[in-house]
Amino acid sequence: MIKKLTVILFVASCSLSFAQTIKTDVLVIGGSPSGIAAAMQCARSKVKTILATPGTELGSFRTGEVYDVETNRDLPSGIWGEFRKHIQDFYKKTPDTAYNPVIRFESNTGAAILKKMTDTLKGLTVYLKASFKAIKRDGDRWEVSITQNEKTIIIKARVV
Repeated sequence: MIKKLTVILFVASCSLSFAQTIKTDVLVIGGSPSGIAAAMQCARSKVKTILATPGTELGSFRTGEVYDVETNRDLPSGIWGEFRKHIQDFYKKTPDTAYNPVIRFESNTGAAILKKMTDTLKGLTVYLKASFKAIKRDGDRWEVSITQNEKTIIIKARVV
């Protein structure tokens, strides 16, 4: 009985020391606005997607900052249009007095809206605090190593 228990514990400890391996179609490295847009569009196209960013939140916003974004009434659609609409809805008590007003929002509001937008996408997995370590070609996929919470994760993606 003790031998069996020892063998089981040994096998379990060996399997925990290896890196976790995940397969996906697309891996987006970086949680900037363009990285988020790319990951969201892939997921909406029903492509299994992972977004890995070293930041603690999406959007590359600096904590405590207020952002002014010059809007363009000629680009009311797409992911930018959705983000803009969410910002306007959040601050709906502040009336727009100009024809094409500047959108102003706090960093935590922008990050929360981006999180809400990405959380609604079924095919998108987001890894925050994930640092890029290495990349190499492995047959028809790219093998990318990232670390998150001091654990190594291997992601095998068709497109990076």
